Amino acid sequence: MMMSEQEIERIAELVAAKSLGTFLSPAEISELTGRRAHKLQIETLRKQGVPFFLNAAGRPIVPRSAIDGRSGIAPQPVKKTWEPSE
Repeated sequence: MMMSEQEIERIAELVAAKSLGTFLSPAEISELTGRRAHKLQIETLRKQGVPFFLNAAGRPIVPRSAIDGRSGIAPQPVKKTWEPSE
């Protein structure tokens, strides 16, 4: 039984999803933004308020934590402002 190219790509996506990395894949960024061109992805990410980095090739790199709600940073205690004693 021969698998179509689309079936092979879908299986590859599922395998990649199971081994979630620190950053979104190029396919995930394309899906998130609805754009294929890097320049348009960057523009859309900025409009969406999604934090990202640019790599040396000018491609946007999105930390997975920016999407899944995990910051990876422990919350810092709120510093109280000075108040005069009564």
